[in-house]
Amino acid sequence: MTGRGERLAIIGGGLSGMAAALVLARHGRRVTIVEKRSYLGATLRGFSRQGVHFDTGLHYAGALQPGGALARYFRLLGLEDLPLRDFSETCFDRVRILDHDLEVCLPVGLEPLIETLSGHFPCEADFIRAFFLKIRDAYSCSDFLSFGNDFKELMNKALHQESLASVLEKGTRDPALRAVLSVHSLLYGVSPKETPFLQHARIVGSYLEGVKTMAGGGKTLAEALEGLLQRAGVEVCCKSAVRALEFSGAGSVSGVLLEDGRRLAADGVVFTAHPALLPPMLPPGAVKPAFAHRLSALEDTSSAYVLFGRSLKPIPAVRGGNLFVCRTPDVAQGFAPDCLPEAGPFYIPGCADMPEENTAWGIMAFAPGSAGECLPYAHTGSGRRSPEYKAFKEQRLEGLRRTLCELVPELRDVEYIDGGTPLTNRDFLGAPGCGLYGAKHSLVQFSPLPATRVPNLWMAGQSVIAPGVLGAIISAYVACSFILGVDTIRGEIAACA
Repeated sequence: MTGRGERLAIIGGGLSGMAAALVLARHGRRVTIVEKRSYLGATLRGFSRQGVHFDTGLHYAGALQPGGALARYFRLLGLEDLPLRDFSETCFDRVRILDHDLEVCLPVGLEPLIETLSGHFPCEADFIRAFFLKIRDAYSCSDFLSFGNDFKELMNKALHQESLASVLEKGTRDPALRAVLSVHSLLYGVSPKETPFLQHARIVGSYLEGVKTMAGGGKTLAEALEGLLQRAGVEVCCKSAVRALEFSGAGSVSGVLLEDGRRLAADGVVFTAHPALLPPMLPPGAVKPAFAHRLSALEDTSSAYVLFGRSLKPIPAVRGGNLFVCRTPDVAQGFAPDCLPEAGPFYIPGCADMPEENTAWGIMAFAPGSAGECLPYAHTGSGRRSPEYKAFKEQRLEGLRRTLCELVPELRDVEYIDGGTPLTNRDFLGAPGCGLYGAKHSLVQFSPLPATRVPNLWMAGQSVIAPGVLGAIISAYVACSFILGVDTIRGEIAACA
């Protein structure tokens, strides 16, 4: 033991918080997770309506094959024998561009992917190969997978990269090909014009290794982690919102003050909630005003309107794969501040397993959403919405439903039973800016570093390293490396390679 941070509090019981708690507890630290919800992993678990489960936390993931990066991190955490399910090898993603009358099925694997896309765009074969080799090399050489270099330097590199859009525009004049190669920006909520190519490669590169999910989705993963936390002796305080962090006379974190008046002594805190929620918890003078302002002003990833429906019959377009539907090749327009949900693009997550006979199949459909549209209702919260907001929500979701029925004929028989707006995302995800994936990782916004300037205060979560399951877990390991020592974490990862 280093003697640093013997008693640690983890603020936020999501994926990053649970992963960080496990790592620290196994290194002899006394760890307490503080979570304002009544259970851990709320977003990861999803929710049920009318007997149908909607998996909001784990649609699909790459790098879960034996030896894959995410599989290694799962193994490090002790997540063994998870019931993994393969997405379609020949069509894990289906991309439709309606005004080009184009449908492309993306297969798993580098060479199959290059071959398939070259078949659709034969004049662009050389660029397609060069593009995916660049993706592969950027992904496989990422130091976040091996902990090979200084993290501050690595994160700073993202600000000096070309954008995804720039790489595509230099490489091809075909707008449909650019759309197919950038549509996955919907999975992390940043426009191709703002996304560093390196960041895009870190996410999309994992799909070259294999595409899987697991039976039961995110709920299965959350329950498995919860069991590991119990066995590791991690204390869990749910229904416990944090009012403030407490500091010692020397200016380092010394504890956590809860809304109910309880105090938890702690030698250090790992903060895994949205970074903008941290400054109000800090006493005056604890940090420089510029640092507090930077966290408070972080721009969120895009928001969305979501429809939740049930179908009693298979929908081939989303069986074993996901469906992306674009009206035009301009994917970036879906990230414009004034974009309406009816304009698209649309993302309909797929399902690796069919439900049992006569059991409803949960269908989700995501469309762009402007947080600004919801500003007149921002003062309301879940369970206390105004009649005006309810009318606004109904109008927006009905417009989206009609659009989907028109553009995606397979969804016409879906019975929609619930829906969400950007305000739903704000309250359900704890995202002040209504973003789906935390704060943006973009060319113009420097992400928070895991190590803050406050002694014994660290940060983790999707806003710190990268979005998604892999990004959230890596952020936990990076934060823990500052507590336990980089060499300790690096050694564990190397031993598990």
